[in-house]
Amino acid sequence: MKGSAFALSACVLGSCADAGPGAEKKTITSTAKVRAHLLISGRVQGVGFRASTEEEAQRLGGITGWVKNLQDGRVEAVIQGPKDKVDALVKWCHKGPPTAIVEKVEVTWESTVEDFKDFRTRF
Repeated sequence: MKGSAFALSACVLGSCADAGPGAEKKTITSTAKVRAHLLISGRVQGVGFRASTEEEAQRLGGITGWVKNLQDGRVEAVIQGPKDKVDALVKWCHKGPPTAIVEKVEVTWESTVEDFKDFRTRF
């Protein structure tokens, strides 16, 4: 299963050649529903990162999922929706709000297995 998640990730990013044996090249349209799992490191807690991420998701529209603080100082988010909107929020997370200092964003593309009703902060 881990190999297929990698294959999906590589294909979504447009590079199926590196996805390994058996990977399928799939065309992902800007309106196709996708899901990204993010782990964001840096000065991202106590700076309004979660609230700003929720506001940005609402501004973009059509995005569901959640964002929360982790005990190790990172912020975790699951973002689901149309590819173009998810890409826009992932890009925004690389910068975050003006008070944040984002050092690293780990993105894993996953299957859309859960339907969320909205985008919200989890505690």
